[in-house]
Amino acid sequence: MRATTLKSTIKSLFPIQRTVCIEGSPGGGKTTIVQQVAKELDIPYIERHMPTMLVEDFGIPMVMGDGEALSYKLPDWFPVKGKSPDKGILCFDDRNQANADLQKVLANICQARNLHGVPLPDGWMVISTGNRQSDRAGANRVLSHLRNRETVVELETHLDDWSSWAIDN
Repeated sequence: MRATTLKSTIKSLFPIQRTVCIEGSPGGGKTTIVQQVAKELDIPYIERHMPTMLVEDFGIPMVMGDGEALSYKLPDWFPVKGKSPDKGILCFDDRNQANADLQKVLANICQARNLHGVPLPDGWMVISTGNRQSDRAGANRVLSHLRNRETVVELETHLDDWSSWAIDN
């Protein structure tokens, strides 16, 4: 899928908050396209770079005041229903370079639309980006249950698309 088609596809899937994964060659503009869509839709954009994250970056268990229950201290970047803007894009960049434990957390966010039981606002879309294993860019095999929870699209890079983007920017 070419860049302009990808942008319009993301915009058309945004109202239903369908989880999308964009795969393609390194440096092809996957993350930049998602940033541009958020800007054009005038919505908040949160990006996390998966290869540099740990499972603990998605929340740590804490003992509650009574000492008998555990709860999770969530990261400040995670949009929470009722506390964050109603709409936005949550982008997990380079998700194919994340280890299996991080992919499991991401799969839960995609499926249940929550993190440790705390819901994502209804108007937030989850998008991930990544290189293909064939690109030899350090991409890991994606867990099948994560891949099944996403609409995977492949970004095709073309000189015409880049030239148009370069002129505009």
